[in-house]
Amino acid sequence: MPNYIEKVEQLTLPVIVLRGSVAVPSITLSFEITDSASSAAAQAASETNSFVLLAVELPAEDENAFNIDRLYKVGTIAKIKQSVKTPEGNTRLIVEGYSRATVTAYHDFANYLVADAICKTVTMDDNGGMRGEAFIREANLALEKIVKFMPSLSADLVLAAKAIKNPGLLADFIAAHILVQLEDKLA
Repeated sequence: MPNYIEKVEQLTLPVIVLRGSVAVPSITLSFEITDSASSAAAQAASETNSFVLLAVELPAEDENAFNIDRLYKVGTIAKIKQSVKTPEGNTRLIVEGYSRATVTAYHDFANYLVADAICKTVTMDDNGGMRGEAFIREANLALEKIVKFMPSLSADLVLAAKAIKNPGLLADFIAAHILVQLEDKLA
């Protein structure tokens, strides 16, 4: 029987709003920020510990009107690896997901949003034992079948997936690289 170690933290972090993309733990993501509140949040994070909460804004009929109620309640805590100003005045970020977090509340703070979030990380001492190995094997077999129907995907993706020995990380890797629909990635 595998041993689990759970770590739970209550955090308050600046919020960067994602539109049309989802960040997952342990995966690097590059995107451009076009709104001033998320730019201010990225700037504030860069001045402290560089950790932010990446929250997905759910689609709506009026895409231009921001509504805090459309922010998904599960986000990804991420570390800003690089921040660059573009010639258009936007900010391009490269971030690496750290862990999932459940948002308990969003608050206005100065000129950006902050979120109170509960971050829960679970680690296994042997990656789930035989059961974890079975999940990994089944996931890799399913991935090989899916890749045959998606010619735009590289065979290197399957090789990279086979190198992953942690079931949770493999699930996140597959979700980040295979799933297309926003709703599927959020689930």
